[in-house]
Formats: sequence, structure tokens, C-alpha cells
Amino acid sequence: MKFEIDVSGSDIFHDDYVICIANGEGIVKGFKFNKMLSDELVQKWVRGKYKYKHSAHKQGIFKVRLYCIIVYNLFKHIKDCKEVELYICKDFHGRENEITQNLCYLLEKKGNIKIKSITYEKLPNDSDAHWYAYMMHKDKYNKLPTYIDIKIEEIELFLYKFNVIPKGRKTEP
Repeated sequence: MKFEIDVSGSDIFHDDYVICIANGEGIVKGFKFNKMLSDELVQKWVRGKYKYKHSAHKQGIFKVRLYCIIVYNLFKHIKDCKEVELYICKDFHGRENEITQNLCYLLEKKGNIKIKSITYEKLPNDSDAHWYAYMMHKDKYNKLPTYIDIKIEEIELFLYKFNVIPKGRKTEP
């Protein structure tokens, strides 16, 4: 299955930042960050709760990891998705290798979804992923049916230090 991935918004740490996946055949899933979630993730990161060290230099790595975790969670909500070709908009310039590594780990190892190929390109303005990401970003009342609710606990599963396991978990995911 071919999927496009795009974002809309100024920064992953800002309110209303959207990550969207779409296959051009009616499957559209997206996630919109809100201020409370963004603030909590950043505060925990600054306090050293996650395996990613807080610094201006490491900020890009942390953002890429968040992006890939959200993409993974969006794919979890698609039934019978076993193999994908990914067309990813170049929103994280120079981070393509990190994104590829993260997606291979999350989708293939954790999600059992085979990645046939990953292509980084500027998506056309009429692509479903581009259009829906933009629409979701502008949707102030969150009325579109494309939203997936992803809890902070689902995000944090892949952010914790290896020696810190959240309450209720027996092992690292």
C-alpha cells in the first residue's frame, strides 16, 4: 500500500502541529498536538526523563523521534496494513537517515509492517496527506473524522530511558 506522510504547522512543539498519513484511496489518519501535550513532553525532556539528552543540538533528534512515534501510532489504526511504500514530505531537512532508522524500527520491528521503500520528496499540493494535514491544522474545533487519539503514555513508551520503566510496565516495549 502506498502512503504519503506530511505535516502542517510551524514546529512539532507548538500547538496545532499536525502529522498526517494518507494513501490516496480514502484512508486518512492524522494527529494534532495540543499545547498541554507539547508542554508536558518538553518539560519531561528538559528534566531528563527521556533517553534523549536536552540541548539545542539534540532538539532535532528528539523531534524526529516524536514524529516517527506518531507515524507508528497512526499506522497502528489501519487494519490489514502489512506492507507499505512511504512517500515522505521533506519537512525535517537533513534528518532522512534518522527518520528511516526510526521508522524501520517502529513499523517493522514493533508494528510488523514491512517497508518496501521510502522516498523523500516535496509532496504535490493536491496530495491527500498534504491537503488533510493543512485542513486539520486549520480545524480549530477538531471536527474532521481523520483524527486519531494518541495518549501521552503511547508516545512515552518509546522515549523512556532503558533503565526507567513506567509504572504498570514489566519490560521496555
